[in-house]
Amino acid sequence: MNGALPGSVLSHIIYHGYKWDPDRGEDAAVTRYWWTPGLTAEEIDGSLSRHLVNLSRAEVAAVPKALLRLCCQRTQGTAIQYLEAREDGSTRSSFDLNLYAAEIRLGMVGDLVHRTGRSFGIESQTLDTLLKGVSDRTLGHVSAGVDRDGGDFLTLYYEH
Repeated sequence: MNGALPGSVLSHIIYHGYKWDPDRGEDAAVTRYWWTPGLTAEEIDGSLSRHLVNLSRAEVAAVPKALLRLCCQRTQGTAIQYLEAREDGSTRSSFDLNLYAAEIRLGMVGDLVHRTGRSFGIESQTLDTLLKGVSDRTLGHVSAGVDRDGGDFLTLYYEH
């Protein structure tokens, strides 16, 4: 199954996620993860902007852009994988940016984690404790956007 992102580049569904919350008693959502091969860093940046414009927290919007820049500096823009997550009938608008090729350690982006944490009301001491235990771990992915309930989210995935 193919789709198109701006610029008529073919996209492919590479994952389906079946998600539900049994405590809420709602119908499940099927998330489709679209991959568009061969995007340049500039095209990825433009796609990020489309998703991030709807966020209410500027700090959250700044993190993926900063991580993309850092990834490009460390890899010369090669090997960047970008996915978009879409759900039928949902306001969800999000993406996943794979950062493994850049070999970024979480300790290198502690300032970004702190800025974002503050915007969600997380205390610096809590973030310091978290980062202390994982600062040498490789940052794998960043996902961000608007969730299906209309709220901002940002998730950093790192290796175990």
